[in-house]
Amino acid sequence: FWRRCILIRRPSRSLPCTDCMICTISDVWKLLKCPPSPGAVRVIRIEVGEAEKYGIGEVELNPWVKPEELKWPLCPSEADQLTSLGIPLSLVSILQGPLAPNVQLAAMSLLLAITKGCEAAREQLLSDRRLPLAFGSQPLKQVRTLAADVERMCSLHQVPPGAVRGDWTDWASSYELWLCVDGASPAKVRVRGVGRMMSAFDFDGLNLTGGRIWAGSLLLVRWAASLWGRGNLGQGTGPILEVGAGLGLVGIGLAKLGRRVVLSDREPVLLDAMRDNVESNQVQDRCRVLELDWAAIGKAKSRLLRAQRFSAVIGADLVYEGKEQAQLLAGVLQHALPMGGTALFTNARFHRRGPILLGEVLRDAGYEVEEGVLESTGVLQDLFCGKHEPNQEYTMYRVRVPPSSTENSFAPE
Repeated sequence: FWRRCILIRRPSRSLPCTDCMICTISDVWKLLKCPPSPGAVRVIRIEVGEAEKYGIGEVELNPWVKPEELKWPLCPSEADQLTSLGIPLSLVSILQGPLAPNVQLAAMSLLLAITKGCEAAREQLLSDRRLPLAFGSQPLKQVRTLAADVERMCSLHQVPPGAVRGDWTDWASSYELWLCVDGASPAKVRVRGVGRMMSAFDFDGLNLTGGRIWAGSLLLVRWAASLWGRGNLGQGTGPILEVGAGLGLVGIGLAKLGRRVVLSDREPVLLDAMRDNVESNQVQDRCRVLELDWAAIGKAKSRLLRAQRFSAVIGADLVYEGKEQAQLLAGVLQHALPMGGTALFTNARFHRRGPILLGEVLRDAGYEVEEGVLESTGVLQDLFCGKHEPNQEYTMYRVRVPPSSTENSFAPE
């Protein structure tokens, strides 16, 4: 008797068959024609252009789903892609409206499959406070069962600090970047920010500048990807050192494209955040984290830097206080590139103190410097500079570092 009862109840928890889902998936797609609001999901898609033009390419905010991306059944990579596009939030929204029973069941089944296959989907539903699920039409018993499964899985997931969505000019946000190079599948980078008041060094511990993403990081990763992305070794096979890496977005992006990278900073909370971001992006085999204080490079740290045989040094928004910062940065190049190489820097021109001095200081140090200026416009201006930095512009520095004549010498302790 009990065995028959179990067998009778089991179909109520099962997902629709493939043929049924294929028939109704087109109906779900028709209801998903509008993307979620900009404050709900933040994805930046960047087309990497020609290196001679600093990689300038199309920048798109919140790319939307294509019909062929709605498939059944879903594999984990497909669930991840649909999560990036905000489909879990859109499915929740359409479930709140009037639906035919078969469409309601298909939408609920798709939401469950995405939630099962992608941790980020569970985080998305929690961080946007979309639970418990609500229905605009009386749900079938099977739909209520599937909804309970979604809520149960989400209840077991904790939203990590920094999983705040919305205004990217604020600190402690979650960021997602897609780098598109040469028509290949996008390299996805997801990083989490940290709070503004967690500084140990910046502005005497009052303001952690690296706890968020700035427009300079996007300009730099696009430029670097145009030079060294997808098998283009550029300056050589040596690793790339990112200084003042903050959350590590630029270096992780290059690691996703196949380069070996070392991320460095001096702020303890940023070093922890970078390690977490490296792990969550699964680039541990190509990306390492190094504590590096420019003002305290003694003999041991100098020897460590030289031993890495870096082929390039990169950094975004490194100089914002004055000439001393620029001089310390110039000194880092001597330790990191004793055999010579290239450095790429981006720095805001306005609303900061000191960035105009960077080119002058680098030339005084004996380096050849090429400069160009890019305006921060459109999405980059609105999303990263906002009203706090109106009409922002960025200087792009390409620095050629000659081999050091003191290659075997080390800085004093």
